[in-house]
Amino acid sequence: MLASWLGWGEAIRRWLAPAHDADSGLRVVWGASATVAVGGLLCLLGGATRPVLLVWTFGGVVWAARDLLARARRAADWRPRRWSFPLVAALVLAAGFIYAGAAAPNIPNPSDDWLAYIPFIKMIQQTGTFVDPFSIRRMGALGGQSYLQAMVQIVASDDRLALFDQGIALLLVVGLILGAATESQRTPSVATLVLLAVLLSIPELRINSASEMSGVAGFLAIYRTLVFVSRRGLAEVRAAALVALPAAAVCTLRQNYQLVVAALLGGLLLDSRGGVLADLRGRLKALAQTGGVMCALLVPWWVLAFRSNRTLLYPLYPGNADLSFAAITSQATVDERLHAVWSAVFHQEPIRALPLLLLGAPLVARDSHRGPLWGLVVGALLGLASLAASLPFAGNFTVARYYFGFVVALALASGLAGAEQVMRTRSTLVRVGISVVAFVLVIQVQRGSSTLHRNLDLPYARLTGPKPPPWLAPGGDEVRRMQEDVPAGERMLVMIERPYHLDYARNPILHLDLPGAASPRPGLPLGRGAEAIAEYLQSLGLRYFAFVRPDKAENELYRRAHWARQLTGRWRIWRETAPSFLHMLDAVDALAASRRRIHDDGHLVVVDLAAPAG
Repeated sequence: MLASWLGWGEAIRRWLAPAHDADSGLRVVWGASATVAVGGLLCLLGGATRPVLLVWTFGGVVWAARDLLARARRAADWRPRRWSFPLVAALVLAAGFIYAGAAAPNIPNPSDDWLAYIPFIKMIQQTGTFVDPFSIRRMGALGGQSYLQAMVQIVASDDRLALFDQGIALLLVVGLILGAATESQRTPSVATLVLLAVLLSIPELRINSASEMSGVAGFLAIYRTLVFVSRRGLAEVRAAALVALPAAAVCTLRQNYQLVVAALLGGLLLDSRGGVLADLRGRLKALAQTGGVMCALLVPWWVLAFRSNRTLLYPLYPGNADLSFAAITSQATVDERLHAVWSAVFHQEPIRALPLLLLGAPLVARDSHRGPLWGLVVGALLGLASLAASLPFAGNFTVARYYFGFVVALALASGLAGAEQVMRTRSTLVRVGISVVAFVLVIQVQRGSSTLHRNLDLPYARLTGPKPPPWLAPGGDEVRRMQEDVPAGERMLVMIERPYHLDYARNPILHLDLPGAASPRPGLPLGRGAEAIAEYLQSLGLRYFAFVRPDKAENELYRRAHWARQLTGRWRIWRETAPSFLHMLDAVDALAASRRRIHDDGHLVVVDLAAPAG
């Protein structure tokens, strides 16, 4: 996969920056971004099936082979710095070891990966697209993460779902750091060592396969592309397209990334180049061109999101979502929201001294780093504050998972900017900034030694421990027998624990993953009884509803006893969510009694909503 993206990235480089070389890290991310751009159009047209993904992948490999042969002669002339090479190599090998652990079998999250992220992959591979109007997780991202995962999972089993975000994305970030050191001859070797050590000692916040490290790779790629364009004096539409590619790709990973990307591109207004960008008018033109190309690349993803969930920019435009679900917009005072923001800024994960980093980063924003770093600082502040304020009762750990991508990228970008200035600046202010950034990074490594040990211990356990049981395999025959009782071609709404076993090409399938969080207007009538729900679903053309019996569920998400306990549980977010689940679980029991059951094995039930029980 990396070879394929490298090939397409080289094709992009030849087209948009033909007279300027770029390191492999940048070219790989450009290639992945081009893959996402093409993927939006393919998914919109329903053409992103497994054969098409394979053709695209091998096409990139051909490009990469051609490019690698041409570069082999130049590689022979490269000489490493003697003292630093063994240390850098050791850290790169450690990253490779973590990658190997991510490529080993692991347990995908039953509440997220089983119900949504693996099914999205199956939907893309089997049907060429994914439209899911009842899924709040579908609304939380435009789809770039799932599309890239669908490509990776062609050659990987479902229990290796961590391979993309935890493994491949980590290697991409390593490549971007090493590439920056290669590109700039002013970067001290010790800075590269520290940045790699910071990356490897970042605490593990991941609980599912959604975008975290891929966000780091994406934001760092936008940053490095802006520096690349500025340093080489590139301008006009080609330069705009080069920046817009990774910017658009990052926007597809998570909806909340879009605000940060907008702020990061706003750094073009502070660009230090001369020529056409010497005045404000020229910089405004560059910003408009970049934003215009980015939006053009996002149009297929936006149209697909509107087709699926009736929104282009969730949660600004809620579409199918009920924003009161899970306390997103429940009764929270201004003080409570401000306290959530303050707490998030001073939270120790993933970056331990984030307030100091936010103070030091602008001071090292000089030369080609000036605009991009200022944009990333502003974007990180806006992104973090908006997240914490909108999720005041979710807890710092949950909020940190959503800002992980751009906050970690800010730390790495600040280190790259400071490293270039350390040997040549004469400004006292810049030296202060370098000292602050260096302090933050060193503290991150020093305090993260135990985290580094855990990060290495996990892949070691996966690679050397006993073979784990096939967590995802059970239930396959049961789910397939259930689906066989539904006429082929008929639409199904499912609320089951292992939907990834379904044949998405046989029946159009919609997932009721979190009842009440998302549903087509006027909305799922929870609390009004089973008959109202049946009438609502039939009005949408849904006749067959498959669900797990609430008292037989193996996953607590659909277990009645679990949600009864949450009514008086510790977390307000789940106390307010519990009634929605309990209403739905009561309704499915009532439907099982009032409608004809075309399948009932005591665990999984399928009812024909149009036929009363006989």
